[in-house]
Amino acid sequence: MSKATKRVRRIVKVQQEMHRLAEWRQAELVRRENELKAAQEEIVQVFNDHDKLYGVVIEPMARKLKSLAGEETRVVRDREAQDRRVVEEAVRLKRAERMAARVEEDARHAEEKQSLRDLIEQIGGTGGASFP
Repeated sequence: MSKATKRVRRIVKVQQEMHRLAEWRQAELVRRENELKAAQEEIVQVFNDHDKLYGVVIEPMARKLKSLAGEETRVVRDREAQDRRVVEEAVRLKRAERMAARVEEDARHAEEKQSLRDLIEQIGGTGGASFP
């Protein structure tokens, strides 16, 4: 295996890992977004189920609901940015894979050429034919 092939394979492995990390981060953000939505729905459900909540309870719950909504907005924004990063990493990975395939193909062609040259030399060198 040539140095170029080894180098390109390392690049592909790094790109695969970067893509995997981007997907992991994306999944974490989706999970967090779902948790925040569930927490908000739970608070709203408490409001709906208890018609006569005391003011002491309502105010902190309203603040918590507002806080959760703000955090959800930030998480959604981060997730959307991460979605774009995942696509970018996928593009980089595909590019690296295509480059690796080209380098490996070039190395294979070079090896075939050298084998053909060696074969021609063997045939030409062992025949002992002299040309006028």
